[in-house]
Amino acid sequence: MGLVKNAEGKFIATMVGYGCLGLVLAFVPFSTEVVVLCRAMIGAATILLLITLLKHRIDFASIRDHFPIMLGSGVCLALNWLCLFASYRLTTVAVGSVLNYLAPILLVLAAPFLFHEKISWKKAVCIAVAFVGVALVSGVFGGLAEGSDPLGVALGIAAAFCFAGIVTFNKHLVDVDPLDKTLVQLFLAGIVLIPFAIIVGPAPEVPIDVHPAVGVAALLFACVVLTGLIYVWYFDAIATLPVQTVAVLGYLEPVVAVITSALILGEPLTPTGLVGSVLVIGAALAGETWARTSGDDA
Repeated sequence: MGLVKNAEGKFIATMVGYGCLGLVLAFVPFSTEVVVLCRAMIGAATILLLITLLKHRIDFASIRDHFPIMLGSGVCLALNWLCLFASYRLTTVAVGSVLNYLAPILLVLAAPFLFHEKISWKKAVCIAVAFVGVALVSGVFGGLAEGSDPLGVALGIAAAFCFAGIVTFNKHLVDVDPLDKTLVQLFLAGIVLIPFAIIVGPAPEVPIDVHPAVGVAALLFACVVLTGLIYVWYFDAIATLPVQTVAVLGYLEPVVAVITSALILGEPLTPTGLVGSVLVIGAALAGETWARTSGDDA
């Protein structure tokens, strides 16, 4: 039970961190493809440095035994980043976010078949309420049809499937050390991303007026802290948490993103968005409270 509680805390922390990622990347004057490549490679280098400092011994035998699974997860990670950011460009951040967060619904529907987990009706209600909350926060009800390119919508849905793939693969890596599997998956994602970064180049899609030193500092923070370090907790948590818990708590990320953008970048947060935020946070708290009191995740 202590392990589950610890995993929940790690997962919540990662969702808050991921929610701040868009805010940090607003100050990074490079193309999406270069940014995601840097996230993967610098993140992997960070883990390698951490392994060295901690004098951690990499379990190469375990990596070899689980390499096909980690390869699948690494590819899904790279494709999720690419599809999601492309969806942002072709639709809006709001639409892309909501489409990407179809993933928890896909996971819950697949849980009885892939993970042999019973779908709790209470958790199902929480997931539905959380998804509605995210849609309200994003504001897609006000203009989804007008602001959506069909290709962008398709890429957003593809990102959701890749997101679900990451969780699915990592459910089979519970016996692999968190440092080892994070290092390998980030490195493999970086290998996949190299051709895309070379083709597109470093220039951003929209010019960003920031001091070069600020841009580099923001990129390093995103790569070292919000990718390298935080992914250790992420991969560790999703390997042990029930997918229904991952589904509910995962909706905290887009809410944090919208709130931080409103408070720091001055982006609008409507009353509808506030209601949506309350729905998401309430659904997350209710889901975990019910799980502890009634054993829904058992």
